[in-house]
Amino acid sequence: MAAVICDGLDTLCCSRNFCLYSTIVVGLNVPGIVFGIQGYLRSREEGDPCPDMSMWLLVNAICCAIHIVAMGYIICRVSTDAFIRDTTLPSTSARAKEVMCHDYGVALYIIFMIFHTAWIIYAMYKLRECDDDYIMRRRTLSILFGWLFRITGGISLSCSICCLRQGGRRAPPPQEVRESRRNNDWWFW
Repeated sequence: MAAVICDGLDTLCCSRNFCLYSTIVVGLNVPGIVFGIQGYLRSREEGDPCPDMSMWLLVNAICCAIHIVAMGYIICRVSTDAFIRDTTLPSTSARAKEVMCHDYGVALYIIFMIFHTAWIIYAMYKLRECDDDYIMRRRTLSILFGWLFRITGGISLSCSICCLRQGGRRAPPPQEVRESRRNNDWWFW
């Protein structure tokens, strides 16, 4: 029974490189973007009963968008891009190690993650009082989704990299990558 469940999860999570990671990142950051936009629009419509909270929601929305962009960056760097010409890193797992350990973009993203975590902690402890329940609910949900992303994001990235290593997948030949891009198949990785 356990083998059936394990095979099913392997098929679901490892069917495409980084499927689990991209689902977690998008699924847990889009609500933060929506809540930030809703908070901003609410503050513009009715006057702003909680300007600090509305500003926090807006900055949090921008941070959530940066997480989604960083996810795309990591996936593209591991899947193809400049490494396709590098014959010393033929497998995707070797490229994943190179990107996660030596890429400047990922280093900047780690620094950004520290900032965003501090931003969420700031909202938890400093922005507690607001008369507008609508804004407070969005703040609370944004904090919840932020912590869920912190917990599951790293786990899902690790699992996705393990799927690469376990499957022993190699990079597609450059011709396949060019054809995929020409056909607009952006989920090729």
